[in-house]
Amino acid sequence: MYEDFLPRSAAGIFASNLDSAGSRDATREGAHRDEDWLAGAMNRPVHDPHLLYAAEEATSLVDAGAALGVRIEPRAPTVPR
Repeated sequence: MYEDFLPRSAAGIFASNLDSAGSRDATREGAHRDEDWLAGAMNRPVHDPHLLYAAEEATSLVDAGAALGVRIEPRAPTVPR
């Protein structure tokens, strides 16, 4: 779904900054697009990719530890901002 959305979104962003002659129209502001708008457009939440990766990493470490017969305590996730 995201792959289908991205090209249309990018085209809309570029087109919104151009006038009918194809030049940038500095008198017009681009449309406001943020995480809440994207979530609404897709009708689903937008997850933080850093937290998703951290959860995958923690699961992988715990599984690897179990396979090796050792206990691995994953770190608390940190999210760059």
